[in-house]
Amino acid sequence: MKKFLSVIFLTTIIFVAVQNQAEAYEQYVGTYEDGYACYLLTESVSGRDCWNFNCTVRVVKGSDYIYTYYNFWTSGGVFYVKSSQGFQAMVDPYKTPVVYNLANFVRNNFRF
Repeated sequence: MKKFLSVIFLTTIIFVAVQNQAEAYEQYVGTYEDGYACYLLTESVSGRDCWNFNCTVRVVKGSDYIYTYYNFWTSGGVFYVKSSQGFQAMVDPYKTPVVYNLANFVRNNFRF
């Protein structure tokens, strides 16, 4: 009986590990005005809730790319973002559409 339970437990752990690996991918969230495409690294998303979280994106144009870290938070009912590249702004669908799409994707697809 112990051997049977051990096999089931091990199988469950392997299944969960494989399932979590399969869920990690790059999600396209938009293209900046300069032509660089932005991809969210889904395995990088972490935080307290859907209004206060961190993530990493890969910004690509041709063979050039960089990784950028984003920190999202709220203050006084306003949603803000700051990047590792020094960009800081209020998240706005008209002024920061790629960042807005990124935040919406996380809010709609992740549970903290």
